[in-house]
Amino acid sequence: MNIKHGDSVMVWGCWTTCCNRWNQEFCCLPDNPEGEYPAILRVGENVTFSVNPLIAIEAGTWQFENNILVFWYPGDIMVGNGYEGRVSFNQTSLQLSLHSLQTNDSGVYILQSVKPSVQAQVSLSVQGEFTHTHTHTHTFTSDVLSCEVTGPVDSVYWMKDGVILFSNNKTSFSNQNKTLSISQLALSDDGNYQCVATNIVSNMTSVTYHLTVNYGPWNVTISGPAIAQTGDRVRLNCSALSQPPSDYSWYYNGTKVAEGAVYETASLTLNRSEEYVCTAHNNITGINSSATWNLTVIASPLQSSVLLMAFLVLVLTALTQCL
Repeated sequence: MNIKHGDSVMVWGCWTTCCNRWNQEFCCLPDNPEGEYPAILRVGENVTFSVNPLIAIEAGTWQFENNILVFWYPGDIMVGNGYEGRVSFNQTSLQLSLHSLQTNDSGVYILQSVKPSVQAQVSLSVQGEFTHTHTHTHTFTSDVLSCEVTGPVDSVYWMKDGVILFSNNKTSFSNQNKTLSISQLALSDDGNYQCVATNIVSNMTSVTYHLTVNYGPWNVTISGPAIAQTGDRVRLNCSALSQPPSDYSWYYNGTKVAEGAVYETASLTLNRSEEYVCTAHNNITGINSSATWNLTVIASPLQSSVLLMAFLVLVLTALTQCL
C-alpha cells in the first residue's frame, strides 16, 4: 500500500470491548491485519492515523517505540517530549497527525486505552531520497564498479550504454547488486555505465561513468617511399592501434634518431639500403611493439651523369696510354 502525501492511515487492531454480543466479549478482526501493508511515506511528508471503527475513548495514549506521543483525558491533551509542534490530536475523532516525517519515525504506532480496554497498532515506513556516486577499481584484465547509495534502497541495477546488464560468464553482481564485476576485459566492454537505485518512493540514475579499455600497441605500421635518390629527404609515418595513443621512437642502424609519429631523414647519401625502425610504446599497458622499414637509395640522374662522364674519361685515358 503506497500512501501519498495528505492521505490518512487507518489503524487496524483488536478492540477487546468494542464489540459485544450476547453479553460476550470478542475481538473485531480488521479487514487488513496489521503488518501486512505498512504505510509508506516520504521524508518530509505528513501522516494522519484514523481509528476505524470510531469509538469513544475518554482517556488514552498514542505511543511510538515506548514513547508517549499524546496522552489525553477529559478536558486536557498532553503532547510527549520531543513532539511539540510535530503532533496534533483530535480528541473527538481520535485522529493523530504527525508532521515533517523523518526516517527515524518508521516503526509501530500504538493506540491504547483502559476504559474501554482498547489496543490497536499500525506500522509506518518512512523512506528517504538518496544520492549515489561511483568508485572504481581497475586492472588490465578486470574491472569493478561500485554504486555508493546514501539512503534507503530497495533495488539496484546497472546499465551499459542505456541497456540493462544481466549476469553472465564475465559479468557478475554482488553486495546487493551495488558492485559490478567484469572479468576478462575486451574492447566490447568499453562504454558508458550507470547504476540505478530505487525505493518505493523514488528512483535515481547515477552520473555516467565511461569505462575505457586500454590495449595495444597492435599492428605497428610504417608508410613512406621504399626507394629514394641521393640528396632526397624522405618522410616516414608510423601508426599503431592503441588506447591510449602510443608514443613513437625512431631508430636508424640501431641508434635512436627521433621521437614522434613522423620522421624525416637527412639528405640521403648513396647506399644500397638503409634500415629504419619505429617502436610504439603504450605508457598504460607498458607494451612496446616495433616495425622495420627498408629504404633503398639510388643515385640521382645528375649524379649518374657525372659518374658516367668520369667513367668515360677513365676509359679514354686508359686507351690513350695503350696507344
